[in-house]
Amino acid sequence: MMSDEYTIAKYLRLSLEDGDLDEAKDESNSISNQRKLLDYYIEQHPDLSGAKILEFVDDGYSGTSFDRPGVQKLLQMVKENKINCIMIKDFSRWGRDYIMVSDYLEQIFPFLQVRVISVNDNYDSATIASTAGNIEVGFTNIMHDMYSKDLSRKLLVSKRQLFEAGKYHSSYPFYGYLKSTTEKYHLEIEPEAAGVVKKIFRWYAAGSSTKEIAQKLNRTDTMTPLLWLVKFCGFKPRFEKGSTKGTRWTSSSVMHILKDERYTGKCIYGKTKVAKIGSRKLIKQPESEWFVVPNRFPVIITQALFDKTAAIRKSRARTKVKKGEPSPRIFLGNIRCGHCGYAMNFHETKYPYYICHARQADNDLHCQGTRIMESDLAEVVLNALKQFAQVCIDSERRLEKRREVMRSERAQIQEKIKQQEKIAAKLLLKGNDCFEELLEGKIDDQEYTIRMAENNRKVAECQKQVDALNEALQSMPEVPNAMSEKTLIGKILSLERLDRKLADLTVKCVHVFKDGSLQIEWNFSGLFDSMFPQDLLEVLPRTETVMLNRTWIYCCTVDGWDELERMRQELFAYAESRKWLVVGDSFDNSKPCLEANGFRQMRDAAKQGRVDNILVYTLDGLSKRSKNYARFQRQIEKRHVLMYDRNGNLLIGT
Repeated sequence: MMSDEYTIAKYLRLSLEDGDLDEAKDESNSISNQRKLLDYYIEQHPDLSGAKILEFVDDGYSGTSFDRPGVQKLLQMVKENKINCIMIKDFSRWGRDYIMVSDYLEQIFPFLQVRVISVNDNYDSATIASTAGNIEVGFTNIMHDMYSKDLSRKLLVSKRQLFEAGKYHSSYPFYGYLKSTTEKYHLEIEPEAAGVVKKIFRWYAAGSSTKEIAQKLNRTDTMTPLLWLVKFCGFKPRFEKGSTKGTRWTSSSVMHILKDERYTGKCIYGKTKVAKIGSRKLIKQPESEWFVVPNRFPVIITQALFDKTAAIRKSRARTKVKKGEPSPRIFLGNIRCGHCGYAMNFHETKYPYYICHARQADNDLHCQGTRIMESDLAEVVLNALKQFAQVCIDSERRLEKRREVMRSERAQIQEKIKQQEKIAAKLLLKGNDCFEELLEGKIDDQEYTIRMAENNRKVAECQKQVDALNEALQSMPEVPNAMSEKTLIGKILSLERLDRKLADLTVKCVHVFKDGSLQIEWNFSGLFDSMFPQDLLEVLPRTETVMLNRTWIYCCTVDGWDELERMRQELFAYAESRKWLVVGDSFDNSKPCLEANGFRQMRDAAKQGRVDNILVYTLDGLSKRSKNYARFQRQIEKRHVLMYDRNGNLLIGT
């Protein structure tokens, strides 16, 4: 009987694909039946009774990915040493990716000393000598992996056939339509959303920009496509609590509707395809490979109106990078405004930058037009990445010391086993000698019986100690391998600049805030995360906040170059004391003047969003009441830049 401290985690999963097959399959894999099976198993095994039981469920999630809320919550508790045993119906419930399932069964769970029970596979890691390396278990996982990919392939073929026949088979209807209640695979117009779609096309055809249309819709609190899906279709968005993403109209959401030709009644399929079976990555397909079936939906927008707006879109489109040429951007789609959560727009100029335009479409958003230079962003992210990598290296050193201790403890036990086996071998030889003495008549039967009884007692004692030592050796955790990202981390530390490939590999998302702070969410593998013990995870944060504090230094004097250099060094020392990052400096060999070359350089850096602070030696002698100075002050305050003097006094900004 288990103690209350022993915790069993039941994991249940049902994917959408399982529910689409047939009644027998759906019943065997249903959440309720999985629960009954696991509960019955616990009841039939007295050694599991009395344990604390927790349940984790992922209903409607595919097994080809481990990005599931239930399994992620379970793994977090495993890493916190709160789970002793994981129980599943079969290995396919845990996952259908053979390599990842094997990693968990063969490396991660044994390292974390977590017992795994798979009921239908007759698998219990506490009683099976080898884990996922066992041929039968490995073959089972391969079959689950192949089954999942084969099922995905069949579903794709089935959906393609339905769309080629003009039948709508997506999980949810698109904005403006509802699924027909009388005819399967058909859509009906939803009047409220359809009216909005018509307005968008008419306004755009009349000359309004997407930004102006978004502003009109937000002023009237028109329901966005996301909120419409939630209200009419029961859609459950998976955004963080408090997120405003998708709740207000933006230029991109308006443009998305303007580009959708399905409003003319056409059924269009094949705009994207998955990179490979089981992958979530989508690849855009050329228009020549789309499947278009006309006159399948009720018409909301006439073809003539759609063609007219398409021509306007084409005339207004900006020049894009030619096909085949790499994009100059380092970050793609993962730079977001920390205030409203929307993706920031990239502007390719002499000094490329990212800026949030969401507030232009909706003044109610708590957004301040966040802006950041790409070069500054790349430098800060690379420095943070190098610091993260160095922490990993330091942690690896600590982990290697831990491995040495574990190896030493195992070696000591193995040496004791060898010693006891040598003693037992000598005792067996001594028994043979005693028997020979009996045959030669050197001892009588009584003496032989006494000596052999004592000898057998000592042999049994040795064997008892050997068994105890072997049991202790078996209960010790295996010595873990070095972390899998070691080679990558070594390369990161030697880099001088961040490139697109490394950014995609390591950065999941960056949230940019107006106060100059960045929140970086790293994108390392689950295996890397899981193989670290809890004490090391505390120094390996998944999300990191970095302050920019980009500073421009400016000084001016008429007292010569030596005095100018002294003032400059004093300002640099002050910036270093405040831990500000100096990104540029300028000077004028004259009195303070708004039109001087050095002053204009400082002003342009602030206007372009390249700095957070300006540090000047003094502005004494500059007229603060002139219109030009008032204009300069407004420009600085508009960019939320703070200007300080050499003593730290705030001159401009709040």
